[in-house]
Amino acid sequence: MKKQEDPLWDEPKANFLGYSFFKLEPLVYLMNNLITTSIISPNGDQVGSLTVDVIPVNEDETEFEEVPDSPDELIGFPLNYKVYIKNATNLPENFCSNSYVEYTCFHDSNVINKTRPVHSFI
Repeated sequence: MKKQEDPLWDEPKANFLGYSFFKLEPLVYLMNNLITTSIISPNGDQVGSLTVDVIPVNEDETEFEEVPDSPDELIGFPLNYKVYIKNATNLPENFCSNSYVEYTCFHDSNVINKTRPVHSFI
């Protein structure tokens, strides 16, 4: 029987695992910031870890070759960056397939960015 004809079949829905926070402060020095941060469930339990790298880039989406002496030198210039989700570890077993990350930035919390699903974590 096709899914569309099966009265008991429902479209799979995303399950929320938890929150992880990342501070963007090193970006003002135009430096990468690779960090592993805990994933915290809504009830306060650690439910895994997320390794993230945020890389500042210029308008051409290439990394900066020089860093400023002071973050004040960047005032008035747009700051672009790429977010790389490097790894997720210690996830609960039922979250180890088709997992993805949604993230927002405080300066533009109306925009939700979403990574591609990862089919399995080992």
